[in-house]
Amino acid sequence: MASETFTLELVSPAFLAGADQSSAESCELRVPTLRGQLRWWWRTLHAAHVDVPTLRRLEAAVWGSTEAASPVRLSLETVNTPTRKLFDHKDGFKPKLDFKQAHNLAQPPNNKTTQGLFYLAYGMDENVRNERTGQTERRRRYYLEPGAQWELHLAIRPDRKPVDGVPAREVGAALIKDQVLAALSLLCRYGGVGSKARKGFGSFGEFEKCLSDADCGKAASDLRKDCLPEGHKAPAKREIPSRDHALPPIEVPLATTDPWNALDQLGFVVQGYAQGYAHKPEKAALGLPRKIHGPRSDRAMPGQVNWQRPEWLGRNHPHRPRDTRAEAFRHAAPVHYHLARGNSGTLLVRVIAFPSSVLPDEGTGDTVLKGLLAHIAANLGPGTTAPGLGAPSAVAGRQPPAGAPTLRFRKGQRVRVGEEEATVLEDVTVASKRMDVDFGDGDIGSVNPKDCQPLD
Repeated sequence: MASETFTLELVSPAFLAGADQSSAESCELRVPTLRGQLRWWWRTLHAAHVDVPTLRRLEAAVWGSTEAASPVRLSLETVNTPTRKLFDHKDGFKPKLDFKQAHNLAQPPNNKTTQGLFYLAYGMDENVRNERTGQTERRRRYYLEPGAQWELHLAIRPDRKPVDGVPAREVGAALIKDQVLAALSLLCRYGGVGSKARKGFGSFGEFEKCLSDADCGKAASDLRKDCLPEGHKAPAKREIPSRDHALPPIEVPLATTDPWNALDQLGFVVQGYAQGYAHKPEKAALGLPRKIHGPRSDRAMPGQVNWQRPEWLGRNHPHRPRDTRAEAFRHAAPVHYHLARGNSGTLLVRVIAFPSSVLPDEGTGDTVLKGLLAHIAANLGPGTTAPGLGAPSAVAGRQPPAGAPTLRFRKGQRVRVGEEEATVLEDVTVASKRMDVDFGDGDIGSVNPKDCQPLD
């Protein structure tokens, strides 16, 4: 059996968990987690060259299937005991003061902009309704601190499996080993593990024998030549993410060594670009589910003006099941953010995007994602002023003029509406019966001021 050992080290915090996501003990790196990511990145090397049925058979020959075991054996050994912490760094919508100062987090420019770090970590600290009790509960995830290390042990045996209908033949251990090495190289260069892995969390540093992108492509080509007959069918369109169809990745150096600070900077820049597509259907190119315009209710409230019916993007998605509502249908974001360490020890952000033919279509996806990469390159890093890093909004904390009606809420103030949080759009007096609020991402609603609680 061919064997190899690689050292993996976390560069950014990783939200890992087993069945119990609320347990610190379950926050650990597992082989199934790693194996799933390796299979995903391996598919990107072949997706442009074979159709989906052939890709499945080829994948089974390397990674196994329900019918046959994989020739690839993986095991993990902890090098140093990773530090587990609860993601408990929020004070309402703001970062806790000690955490903000420790990591030099920037101040949002206004009350409509989410803290960059929390924008990327959405869902890792949230209020949810307990279906059994009906009560609202705060749920927070545990994460592993950067610096955790593991040794990944790889053992491979040659296998005999039919591929693409041809008779079973031996696939050499060295060839299979190259497939694992190529997938691991892409994972450690562009991907991550755990929840929010596409948002820069759970990034590994590149290991000693990391292959270049060109060598990864050659390893994939060698396998296809060895296993498939000449003239095998290639897909007519982009069916699944493909490294060959990905936009040229960008790499932006930062002036910080702190992963939390780096993620905060990235979050502001990405959020600023998404805000530019508010109320526009092209926003589907950034992933689903997403809603454009419209309040929370399907009906206009008394006295509400400029009401629009809510519209969830993805209603016409070709793969959405008929029994799944558009607001519940998910299509993963086609962009991967990765944190890595540069030669000087400071961090850099690496971004790769996989335009999809169904988000919402190939041409729109290309345009939106190219714009995103250009926006990040121009607004992230030393010497740039990223969206969200400017001065606080002028409306924050303003005082009404003398003799003005007493205000219940002021424009720009954050309030809680039931289980949700929102931003007040105009000054509201104590006599007002309704007020317009922004629930985020351009989602406007009209509510009774008496039903709202101030957050700031």
